[in-house]
Amino acid sequence: MQDILNSREGVSDYDKLQRYREVLTRYLHLVDNYRNRPIGRVEISEPRNSHERKEDITNEVVDSLPKPLKKKGELLLRRLRAISDLDWNRRGEIKYNCHWIQSSNLKDLVSEALRHKP
Repeated sequence: MQDILNSREGVSDYDKLQRYREVLTRYLHLVDNYRNRPIGRVEISEPRNSHERKEDITNEVVDSLPKPLKKKGELLLRRLRAISDLDWNRRGEIKYNCHWIQSSNLKDLVSEALRHKP
């Protein structure tokens, strides 16, 4: 920016002002984008009483199943709960090996697993 103002190329003061404004505008735009960027990775942390919330989602999953599949659904959820690498949040999103699986849903997983006939 100083180079623009101090240049002696025979450029008029008006042209220097225009170039200065362009550079300043670009700089301010870059600074705004830099400030508005997310800092690091944003994750939603589960509250301390996540066990109660897990019960809520598991009840919701079982309630969504047809009556003949409810018992099998409860057994499958109990089995899934016993897997140490598998977890889910109150929205039913599934986490496996400390990584959230994108577009996953516990209700859909259980429903499809029980309804699928080989």
